[in-house]
Amino acid sequence: MKKLLWMMLAALPMQAVANEEDPIAYKCYYCTPAEMEDVALAQGVGRHYVYDANNLNIVGFNVESAGSSLIATSFTAEDWVERQFKGMMGLYSTYDGSMEAFIGNVELLAPGSDHGRTSQRLWGHHLSLLHPEHRRARETVRRFLRGTPELAFLDIASSGGKLLRFEYMLEVDRPINVRLSFPEYGVARFYLDHATREWKFLDAKVALKPIQQQAGDFAPKQGNTYYRYSWIDRGWAKAFLDRAQWANVPVHGQFDDSRDVNFRCERKDDDIQCYIE
Repeated sequence: MKKLLWMMLAALPMQAVANEEDPIAYKCYYCTPAEMEDVALAQGVGRHYVYDANNLNIVGFNVESAGSSLIATSFTAEDWVERQFKGMMGLYSTYDGSMEAFIGNVELLAPGSDHGRTSQRLWGHHLSLLHPEHRRARETVRRFLRGTPELAFLDIASSGGKLLRFEYMLEVDRPINVRLSFPEYGVARFYLDHATREWKFLDAKVALKPIQQQAGDFAPKQGNTYYRYSWIDRGWAKAFLDRAQWANVPVHGQFDDSRDVNFRCERKDDDIQCYIE
């Protein structure tokens, strides 16, 4: 029966990932070397990597046809493969299977900050699609991430441009994320686009509220959505007003930055109006 299985596998075309393409790592938890070999054989002809997340171990296998069967020859994973593997596993959450890095106390200057109404520090407001300078702001973050030591394992200069992928990434869109914390200005998330090798903006929050990317975000559902800012955080409130203006969302009422402010944004069908209360 086992021989028949290998004959069938040998007849399969070579896997999509060959030597010149990104390697794929297949899981095998608390496995013996023989069990890891079986995992590699099950992938058919090609070059495969098998990893044990519990023991932080990754092994390479060259699987070839040998008559009517397949044979697997193990080899030590390249340094760059092991470095990427261990770096990614360092971000792995056993709770939900995500891979996310956290970088705190990020202080970057925002584009045009010398003449801006809000803080000169870059934060989620500048990354919003509504902000006129969001492209420059996002590029600033991308360049920052490329030089961040915690993410140095993703540098593909030594791998000939190759980037390790885990098998589950082929079936579920679960990219590597990074969450940046801006002192006093909330958080923003970027994800690594595997195809382009670029960090792309995902979302941002301040005061636990999402920062709007388009007009519909001010009131994402029918009825009222509230945004409350204390007078201490008046910079957030002023930024809210800017985003509403850029989105052509009317804000009714008089803004007073010497007191707390509550914005009520109401959606009626496709019409959105905001009110200062």
